[in-house]
Amino acid sequence: MVADSFKLRKFKFTRVLDNLPDDCKMHILGKIDEIDTILILKKIAWASPAVVDLNWGSGQVDLKRFETYFNNNEFYKVWAILGEKSSLNKFQIDAISPASEKLINKYSAQ
Repeated sequence: MVADSFKLRKFKFTRVLDNLPDDCKMHILGKIDEIDTILILKKIAWASPAVVDLNWGSGQVDLKRFETYFNNNEFYKVWAILGEKSSLNKFQIDAISPASEKLINKYSAQ
């Protein structure tokens, strides 16, 4: 299958095959034009220029929402949702299509 964004937009989700949070990766199964397809979703490392481009000192960082999930006298932790224009939202998709039963088993949780 020729990989392009148009084909990926036609992906119809079936199920999660495996979730690998330590690797920031997930394998999902679905279909594109009725053909079994595996997508491997990977978060990518942030490049220093992308972090600098957030304009931290300007008071206008492109963050849509903060949700605090830990707070004490010294520390706090938040989940942050970046704006659509941020290059930090980028992630990689590897597609396998057609995906044989052997490949589906290979990318499924063991």
